Amino acid sequence: MNELTTVIVPAYIQTPLSAHITMACIANITKYTNPDEYELILIHDIPTHAVRDDFKVLKIDKQIILKEYTNYSTKMNLAAKEAKGKYLAFIQNDCFVWEGWLDNL
Repeated sequence: MNELTTVIVPAYIQTPLSAHITMACIANITKYTNPDEYELILIHDIPTHAVRDDFKVLKIDKQIILKEYTNYSTKMNLAAKEAKGKYLAFIQNDCFVWEGWLDNL
């Protein structure tokens, strides 16, 4: 794949478990995706727990933290407006990708 893809991960982080699942999802994307082929936007509203990257191993290009609760489609549209990629890939924060996933889209 030659064109930049924007990967958008919407999240609703209200428990330590949901924060950890989101971090695992992003770690999985980071591991199985060529960093030159994508940018990652994480968008979530009023999180009570942080998505942490203490060792700077997660590729999060932009993190959008909303100040009010929104629905799923609003999050998607707000993040899409910030996208730089030619293509958009929306991934739920509890989903995991596999090696070569982006090339197969």
